[in-house]
Amino acid sequence: AHLLRPHVPEGRHHPVFPSLAELESGGESSDFARARRLEVVLEEGETLFVPGGAPHLVVNLTDSVAVAGNFVDESNFDAAIADLRAMGVHEGKGGGIG
Repeated sequence: AHLLRPHVPEGRHHPVFPSLAELESGGESSDFARARRLEVVLEEGETLFVPGGAPHLVVNLTDSVAVAGNFVDESNFDAAIADLRAMGVHEGKGGGIG
């Protein structure tokens, strides 16, 4: 089970996480005490993979160029297309993908 207990509200496609106050109070998730924060400092030329839906914060220590993207291959292609269609409909742009 996910320690931070995200949920996806009806009609939305991105997970929503409880507030830090809710997590610390134990009201939303009694497993929060098991969660751990990782701090990583990347050096020039290094890459960090953050799984989709994982809450994260990025702080650039110097002037930086960041490249972010979503990885789509045969293992998640159908789900990615379904998400794109649903996001298009939600944003009023129709479902004209694929």
